[in-house]
Amino acid sequence: MSKYLEKYDKHEYRSVGSRVTELIEKYPDGPFENVIYADQGNEKGLEEYLGVKHKYDDWNISADEWHEYVEYRLDSLKNLYTYDEDPGSIIKNYVKDENLELAIGDNSIWVHYIQNLRKKKGFTDDSIEELEKATQRILKRLSLSTSPDEPVKGLVLGNVQSGKTANMMGLMCAAADKGFNLFIILSGTIENLRKQTSDRMKLDLATNTPKTFEVIEEISKKTITNLNLQKRNQSVYFMVCLKNSTRLKNLLKWLNDDKNMRERLKVVVIDDEADQASINTRDIDKDERTKINSQILSLVYNKNQNCKPAKSNFACMNYICYTATPYANMLNEAPSKNGSLYPSNFISTLKSAKEYFGPLQIFGDEDHDGLNIVNSISSAELDLIKDANKNEFGDYRSLIGLTNSILWFYCAAACFRKWNLKKPVSMLIHTSIRVQAHDSINSIVEACIGDYRNNIEKFYIDCLKVWKDQTNLFTKDDLLNGMPVMAGKVVNNYPDFDDIKPFLKELISKKPEHIKFTSERKLKFGEAVHICVDDGSNNPSYKDDDFLRLAYPKKNDVDYSTAFIVIGGATLSRGLTIEGLVSTYFLRTTSLADALMQMGRWFGYRNNYELLPRLWLSNDTILQFEDLALIDKMLRRTIREMQIAGKSPSDCATPIRNVNERVFKALTSSSKMQDSIYNKKMSDSFYQVTSYTNDASKIKNNLDNLEKLISSADKQNKFHIQRNNLVWNSIDNNTIIDFLDRYEMPDFIDLKIDLELIKSDLGKLSTEKKLKKWNLVLVSLNKSIERKVAGHPINLVNRARTIDDSDNILRIKTLRNKDDLLSDLDSEVIEKIKSGRINENIIKKIRNENGLEYTPTLYIYVINHESMPLKCNSKKVPLKAKDDLVGVCLFLPNTTFDENVGIGQLCIDLNKHSRTEVEGE
Repeated sequence: MSKYLEKYDKHEYRSVGSRVTELIEKYPDGPFENVIYADQGNEKGLEEYLGVKHKYDDWNISADEWHEYVEYRLDSLKNLYTYDEDPGSIIKNYVKDENLELAIGDNSIWVHYIQNLRKKKGFTDDSIEELEKATQRILKRLSLSTSPDEPVKGLVLGNVQSGKTANMMGLMCAAADKGFNLFIILSGTIENLRKQTSDRMKLDLATNTPKTFEVIEEISKKTITNLNLQKRNQSVYFMVCLKNSTRLKNLLKWLNDDKNMRERLKVVVIDDEADQASINTRDIDKDERTKINSQILSLVYNKNQNCKPAKSNFACMNYICYTATPYANMLNEAPSKNGSLYPSNFISTLKSAKEYFGPLQIFGDEDHDGLNIVNSISSAELDLIKDANKNEFGDYRSLIGLTNSILWFYCAAACFRKWNLKKPVSMLIHTSIRVQAHDSINSIVEACIGDYRNNIEKFYIDCLKVWKDQTNLFTKDDLLNGMPVMAGKVVNNYPDFDDIKPFLKELISKKPEHIKFTSERKLKFGEAVHICVDDGSNNPSYKDDDFLRLAYPKKNDVDYSTAFIVIGGATLSRGLTIEGLVSTYFLRTTSLADALMQMGRWFGYRNNYELLPRLWLSNDTILQFEDLALIDKMLRRTIREMQIAGKSPSDCATPIRNVNERVFKALTSSSKMQDSIYNKKMSDSFYQVTSYTNDASKIKNNLDNLEKLISSADKQNKFHIQRNNLVWNSIDNNTIIDFLDRYEMPDFIDLKIDLELIKSDLGKLSTEKKLKKWNLVLVSLNKSIERKVAGHPINLVNRARTIDDSDNILRIKTLRNKDDLLSDLDSEVIEKIKSGRINENIIKKIRNENGLEYTPTLYIYVINHESMPLKCNSKKVPLKAKDDLVGVCLFLPNTTFDENVGIGQLCIDLNKHSRTEVEGE
């Protein structure tokens, strides 16, 4: 990046970036010449414009520097959709297509549901369009006629807090239009959340169409015989059932009470958070089952509460899982003729709306650093918090991260009131699952706020410091650089601190309190900050006139923004939406990937306050979420690739990238992936080294090794220059293997690239002549520090490292640049796609179309040992390597489609059929 981009981070140059942002928002779809020439028509007009800005606004920027920055910003637009892979569906080949299409017309429940989302919920046209596409994909997979031993079983993969419930209800409405008459929603294990789901569905499914939804609140009050299932009847029934063995058993008994009515039920079972409780964690090989899993199987496979054949068969049975963490559902139990919940009919992904703040957006991936809203908590503070969790620590002054997170919350809450946002604003503090720790943290929070209330001038001074630090770290322009899809959307920029100061005074002047009860025992919310300790110790959830747990006012109940600090553990980990979450202090630890992902209450939509969310996390937790983001992205990409290849979940197991064992123990518990197998073969993919030893002798060995590689390549073929990179074609396989054999990596295995496995496969495939000779790319930037390699002058790349340095391992977030992955193509091909959309799938497609489908490529990056973060970034620090590092990226083409999985991936063993019958516990 240029010197200009470095100085752009300084406050006096931000108006330049703001002007570029305005132009991109004005012309989100082009013509980009208007942005390139600053809306002045041509180069001369741009120069005159910059001259005026220099004279009156102190801009000190040349036309070349303007072009460089604009090119950098427009380049971000090429990656408009890279955060969220195109939605895909892999489908059982022989599933009968019922031709179920979305209904239209005034009497359609679906149409009324969509109208309600648009008018009352504020859904955008883009969101509505994506919901329609997703609902149609799933609706077409349902069946109105199934046999008892072949129900439709599918899985829908969403994101945490991304709108899965809206999609569920959309599917219910669309299916009700087509004749399905009973919807059973299996909802979690906590009654409060079940009730929350039921109440929301009652409200959102209410329509004024002839056909209406009727909720069955308690099966004891409405027998199955009393259901009106006449053909002319316009009622459709739904119930929200807790995943509780007693309630499920009662449900099975209720469904079996009337033989004739059962035969008329056209059922859709929606298993919400399907990886929770539904999974069989008993020994599958011994034909053991948990009670809940056994009862769900009885429901799906037409059995009664005693796991015996029911009196009669349902007209149809469709079982649809919804989850953001499907690892257990896809790895637990192989499909079996006589019973398993494996989604053998279809697996479909949902695409989040562009405004969604998810794992990739926040934590980044191999191609993006993520949003700079994450603050690292020091190891010293972690030790102090451990003492606090044991009630052995009582002074907050050393807890800098916690104090700053509280001060930021007050600043953000003041912004809400300044902007007149009549919605709740919240802070989450989650340090331990132990309920006794929550009272200790509560005492520390109250002490911190109490001291500031007694010294308001210090409160203002400390707030100002946190305000400056956080707003400098993450600007509106940073948001648009990190999420180009937000261009064109109105985003509230930070107000001046003086403008929020009156609201800070308003908030701090009132002592924090619990939510109160009125004389009629209704919840009462005030203008002070509400402190809620939400855990199992506060049952009942009230004491005298105080409501202790978390609750929010209903819409329009108050005409200002209510403020909440929420302290808790397990009850805040799954299913619960924390409204207006702007500050999160999170230290909860877990060794399982799916458990941690579900704790990410900060994922979701942040309409009207996109700049305000902040996280305070440990370095280990940051690494965990970075790994999670990559796992999730790769799974969605795989599903899309399987769809294109015509694969289905019943004939080709869906691979899931395994966790990095440095940061997680496993994707999910071992009992939840009993039928999984681990793959050690390479597949059609890019692999990159992102961890490097800082041992001087090993670094020197890698540099010497590179010299030998390039010298050998020179003897085999003449290089050519492609986009400033040096490219050699037709390099012998043994040359590459020898280089990889000598290449030094840290002692641990980085699951992003396992060179030993790759070398083994390369030798075998070369012998079998399934691979062509290699292309070799030595990456060289246009403008950077120069070094000679085997006599070739090249330019070094800049890669700062992450803040984790506990073991003298240099870890970078990303080595490759996606554009580099096309460097061995002809210039004409590259020019054609230069302004197009780029992601791994498209790169593979382009390579295949241009004769490189069987050509592996080795990309070499020489990393400047003095690499610096390119901008103010709390997640990156100077590299400080002992010499320049040799970075390696590999593209390994798929040689056969029989093996759909690649190195470091898990999948279900489709050949394992251990189950012979459905049995109870």
